[in-house]
Amino acid sequence: MRPAFLNRRFVLSLLASVGSGVLLALAYPRFDRAETAWFALAPLTCVVLFHNPKASAGWAFVAGATFFLGSLNWLLPLTAFAGWLAVLGWIVLSLFLALYWAAWGWFASALNARLGGLPGTIGKNLLFAMLASCAWVALEIVRTHLFTGFPWNFLGVSQYRNLPVIQLAEVTGVYGVSWLLCFVSACLLLTGLRLRSELFVSPGAKRAYRPHVELMAAALLIMLAVVTGFRSVEKVRRETRAADSLNVAVVQPNIPQEEKWDEKFAQMIHERLETLTHAAALARPDLIVWPESATPDPLLHDAEAIRILTNVAKRGSHVLLGSMTMEKPSRPGQAPTWYNSAYVMTPDLRLLEPYHKQHLVPFGEFVPLERWIPLMKKVTPIPGSIMRGREHRLFPVRDAQVGVAICFEDVFPDVFRRFVKKGGQWMVNVTNDAWYKQSAGAHQHMANSVFRAVENRVAFVRCANTGYSCFIDPTGRVTAHVAGTQGEGIFVADFLTQPVAVRPSGQPLTFYTRYGDVFAWSCFAITVAATVWSLRKQKVPPPPAP
Repeated sequence: MRPAFLNRRFVLSLLASVGSGVLLALAYPRFDRAETAWFALAPLTCVVLFHNPKASAGWAFVAGATFFLGSLNWLLPLTAFAGWLAVLGWIVLSLFLALYWAAWGWFASALNARLGGLPGTIGKNLLFAMLASCAWVALEIVRTHLFTGFPWNFLGVSQYRNLPVIQLAEVTGVYGVSWLLCFVSACLLLTGLRLRSELFVSPGAKRAYRPHVELMAAALLIMLAVVTGFRSVEKVRRETRAADSLNVAVVQPNIPQEEKWDEKFAQMIHERLETLTHAAALARPDLIVWPESATPDPLLHDAEAIRILTNVAKRGSHVLLGSMTMEKPSRPGQAPTWYNSAYVMTPDLRLLEPYHKQHLVPFGEFVPLERWIPLMKKVTPIPGSIMRGREHRLFPVRDAQVGVAICFEDVFPDVFRRFVKKGGQWMVNVTNDAWYKQSAGAHQHMANSVFRAVENRVAFVRCANTGYSCFIDPTGRVTAHVAGTQGEGIFVADFLTQPVAVRPSGQPLTFYTRYGDVFAWSCFAITVAATVWSLRKQKVPPPPAP
């Protein structure tokens, strides 16, 4: 008797599950093979159709672990700062996120059983494809919020360069693109299984052909998304050309993370910021942007940074920058309170009330559960927690209101849209991706943030200490990025000035900005109902009366 791991079904299931994870990982930066996302889930879906829910959950977990371990390998450079804890964090986070895939596998298998096994009738096949896609989106919206949330590399993000398709996000958010990709994968698989049953029949059996409505439905939805997407792109570009604009310069100092908080390099950091900023100021832009935590010390305690800002602002430019804020304790013996903040200095030398980052990074900016589990402080590579802000503060630049998302706040759709709903006419992200060195981290961060521009139809400027400093228009197109004078790449010290369209204050908000994640939560409700329906025992009709 052969062991289970040599069983043909086991081997095929393993290859299909790992294959799905690999195919999907290839769709994201830095591979950027976005086309693989359209069929990446098909092998995994095939596995769950031929296993019970418990086994399907296990195989889906394998696929998810493969995907996340591959796509989140940009966490490994953190070993330079956190040692073995970075490797442990990469593994634990990847395996935790794979549980969402496991839940999807269980649901899809249970649904398949409730429908009597697929492939089946046209109606059952399409119902499975639609409900499986709703379940995928439901798990993405849960991932956005559960345990502070980690909405990184959703299925739809793989299409960040596919402008026509991602215009769906104006209504559904990125979740609508995820739904479409999952639906297409399911339809491709069901079409393939149906073709197999039609072409390979028993000797003497009659071939039964029928129209492949599943494939036609997938093709129709893709065509609809592309056609309406092209129209949306043209409409938004006309509006953008007619809108007022501001000249904005982003300064990318490219300070290695090892040097950023070392006092020995404070003078070098100030000098580089001053050199790049004065060069950028020659064009007299309306706004000059420095990245997250740009100053070596908290801004209000950094006299040299204040001097540089004052000299630049006197020339007529606003300056927006990220810096830490330290508030002195109100009572003796208490520790000071820290915030990760964004400031604006105006041409009349006023330092506006700062915006404090609201969505903090667990284990990077705060220690989870530190009040109840003191041990967490010992296994967390930070000295202590900073405080989160409570308000979506906007800054006036000329006659326009700008909102600022700090660090990875720009990957949280709801956090971002609230700035626009409050009156933000364009957005800025200040970040520091130097932690991840030359990995895919900075590229993936940019890819995730592209959807915020589309969802809210606002121009979006990203300024990184090092990483992907760029300009994104309201259609989600990256129009320019800092790449060095010789095009060396994105990890360079340089600046870039570009015009940025300002959304007119009277322009209607998008559906997504007004109502948020209605589509995603609707998918969640449908999934809950479908789960209950799948678990209900079918009533067996009584035997006919004699």
